[in-house]
Amino acid sequence: MPEEKPQLKLVTAVAISLVAFLTLIYIFVSDFTEYNMPYSIVYGFYFYTAVLLIISTLIVLMLRVYDLRFPAVDSKLWNYTRIAFGSLWVLDGILQGQPEMSFGYGPFILVPTLQALPALLQPLAQPIIMLWTANASLMNALSAVLQVFLGMAFLTLKSRRTVAPVAAISVVWSIAIWIFAESLGSPGIGMSILTGLPGAALLYAIASTILVVKFNQRNELRIYRYTFAALFIFSAFLQALPANGYWVPGSIAAVAGPYSFIYEPHLLSYAIFSTAVILSHYNSVWNILLVVSLLGLGLTWMVKPRIASFASIPLTAIIWFVGQDFGIFGGYGTDPNTGLVLVLMSLSVYLALRSRKQWASLNPVGSTCAADP
Repeated sequence: MPEEKPQLKLVTAVAISLVAFLTLIYIFVSDFTEYNMPYSIVYGFYFYTAVLLIISTLIVLMLRVYDLRFPAVDSKLWNYTRIAFGSLWVLDGILQGQPEMSFGYGPFILVPTLQALPALLQPLAQPIIMLWTANASLMNALSAVLQVFLGMAFLTLKSRRTVAPVAAISVVWSIAIWIFAESLGSPGIGMSILTGLPGAALLYAIASTILVVKFNQRNELRIYRYTFAALFIFSAFLQALPANGYWVPGSIAAVAGPYSFIYEPHLLSYAIFSTAVILSHYNSVWNILLVVSLLGLGLTWMVKPRIASFASIPLTAIIWFVGQDFGIFGGYGTDPNTGLVLVLMSLSVYLALRSRKQWASLNPVGSTCAADP
C-alpha cells in the first residue's frame, strides 16, 4: 500500500502534463491555420526566441549548480508556491510564444491597453509603445523567454539564496504587466472576479513576494489568508453592488456567452454556450449564490483556512470556466487569467495544511485559528 502514493502522484503528474501538452499543440496548430501569417516576421521571432532560450537555459543550469551549495527550504507552502508559479510562468511564456504574438500582440492588444492608461502613466506608456512597435519580434521574444526563464528557475532551484533574486525579478515583471498590460486590473463598471479581478499579474507579484522575503510558514499562510479574504469579500461587494450591473437580467450569462463564438474546440464552445443559456434564467438567483459563496469563503479564510482552501478550489475553477473560458483559447491570451491562479494558490494552501499535524504546527493552542478541524 505505501508504494501506491508515489505511483499515484506520478500518474497524476503525467496525466496533467499530457493534457497541457496536447492543449498547447492544439493552440499552436489552430493559430497557424487561423491567422494569415507574415512568415518573415514569425521566423525572426522564433529565431530570437531560440537564441534567448539557449542563453536562459544555460543561466538556469549555472544557478542550479550554485543552488546545490545551500540547504533547500523546508516550508511546504513555500515549495508548493514555487512549483505552482513556476508552472504558471512557463505556461505564460509558451503562450507569449504563439506565432500571432510576433505581429499582432503589439498593435491589437498592448498599444490600445497602454493608450487607455490614466494620463499620469502616459509618459511611461509612450516609450514602451515606440520600443515595442519598432522591435515587435525581439520584444515578444524577450517577454516570452523571460517568463520561461522565471518558470524554469522556480521549478529547478530549491534554496532561498538562489530563488529570492529570481523571485525579485518576478515581482518587478509582474507589477509591470499588471500596470501596463492589464491596466491595473481593468477597474470600472462591470469589474468582477468573473472577468479577472484583480488581474493575474498582481497575484503573481504577491506569490513572488512570499518567495523573496524570509517569512516562516505561519506568516506565509497569513499572507494567503489575508489575500483571499480581501479578494473574496471585496468581490462579493462588487458583485452585490447594483451600479455594477450584475442584477440586470442576463448580465452573468453575458459574461460567458461571447466565448462560445471564438475559435476554440467545439466541445468547449458548446459547453460554454450551454452554460450561458442556463445562466440566462434566474439571473438574480445566480448572483445571490455567487455573492453568498464569495462572502462566506472570504470570512472562512480568516478563521478556517484549511477548509476555505479546499472549498475555494471548485469555486475558482467554476469561475475560470464560466467567466474566463480557461483564458488560453482564441485570440491573444498570454496567461490563463486569474481563475487558474486562484485554483493553484488554493491548492498550495490545502496541500500544505492537509494533515492535522501540519495544521497544528502552524496554529498552536491559543491562536485564533487553532480550532480549525
